Amino acid sequence: MSSPNNTREGKCYCGKISLKVTGTPIACSICHCSVCRSLTGAPFSIQSLHTRENFECNAAEEDDLLWKISTSKMVTRYRCKDCGSPVYGTLGKGKT
Repeated sequence: MSSPNNTREGKCYCGKISLKVTGTPIACSICHCSVCRSLTGAPFSIQSLHTRENFECNAAEEDDLLWKISTSKMVTRYRCKDCGSPVYGTLGKGKT
């Protein structure tokens, strides 16, 4: 189990978008639904769920660096406009 001060950082392929999550995720999951398979080109995707308070990104949702796709009523996914890397997604209840 990770400590509350545990921090993980990442960036998109081209390096223009960086993100950071702090603390223990609310949940981690592996999904093999048709949407996740189509968006990743892989047989499954892996994600972790964090509160917005524990998530930082240098690109805002309304920023020109990101493009978004709504994959359901409750899920919006964000990608880097330049390199296409999946960066993060949001759920309708304020979780990232």
